[in-house]
Parts: sequence; structure tokens; C-alpha cells
Amino acid sequence: MRLLRWSNNAEFSLTEDLADDEAIPPYAILSHTWLEDTQEPTFEDLTNDNLQYFWVNICCINKSNLAELSHAINSMFRWYRNAARCYVYLWFTRGWTLQELLAPRSVEFFSRERMRLGNSSSLRQRIQQITGVPASALKGARLSEFSVEERFLWIERRQIKVVEDKVYFLLGILDVKIPLYYGEEAVNISKRV
Repeated sequence: MRLLRWSNNAEFSLTEDLADDEAIPPYAILSHTWLEDTQEPTFEDLTNDNLQYFWVNICCINKSNLAELSHAINSMFRWYRNAARCYVYLWFTRGWTLQELLAPRSVEFFSRERMRLGNSSSLRQRIQQITGVPASALKGARLSEFSVEERFLWIERRQIKVVEDKVYFLLGILDVKIPLYYGEEAVNISKRV
């Protein structure tokens, strides 16, 4: 895992790859949905938490290295779960964001105008209505308490751009780790899961 480190001289640097068994410092995750710059949370939105370390997938994962990408996708749910905070622009339809909703201990939601709307606790009832995810799952219940079939229902309204991702974004939600093979048919991936 790599993190962005915010230094006192107002610069970011990328940490070396932190081994999973090393002491990883408290960090925030900045979720995004590839929107216009004016529609996503920014660094200014994060500064009130006084955190020095941040994780943003586009900066912290070398997607051209397939081994690293596979490790990252298999680890992402845990990384979200261990984050001190996750900041998001409302993204209730994108596939990959389901784990960003379920894993973190604290999710802060922002509007298009970058106004804080609330957090996963204060907006739980509305999030449940929009996503169909049970309140107990949104409260942090162990996902193993829900059947695989029920967890698959949570993805019905979610959109993906790459067919394989329909299965890959569920790995953490299903607590499964498998090698990634982009180009493999989704039905074959489902059999491996």
C-alpha cells in the first residue's frame, strides 16, 4: 500500500510501498467518480481532520503493473475498512463505490457544490432507500451475516465500464481473493469466485 503524505511545507510525496504488516499511519481516502474537478471533494475538504496521510487510487496504485493491480483490488476492501475517514461525492450507482460505502468506519458525503451533506450515520436511512443495502450492513455489520445472494442484490443498480469489474468489485464484499485476468469472461470469473 502506498499513501500520499502531506508535509508541513505544503507538498505531497508518495510513500514507499508499505507492507501490510507494517504500522500504517492513520489515513483518509478520497473517493472519486471521474467527475469534473468542481464536483469532487478536494484536499481543502480534508484538512479539518488533521490527517497527514491520504489514499487516492489513481495516485497510489500502479495500474500498469498487473501484479500490483491484482494485489490492490484484492486488498481494497481492507484498506477502506482501515481508513480513518473516507470522503466522497455522492456516487450511488458506480460499481466500485459499493465497497467504499460498506467498508470504512466513517464516510463523509459532499454535494456537487462541495458542501458537506452528512456522514454515513446521519444519512443512513436515505442511503438505505437509494441503494437497497440494509441499515445493519451500513452500520458495519459483518458482511458474512448476509447471504451471497443478498449481497449480489446490492449490485443490481450499479454500473461498471469493464465487464470483469462486475465480479472484481465484489471480491472484498464476498471476502474472496483471486488473481485478476482482464479479458476473461465474467462467467468464468464467477466460477472462480
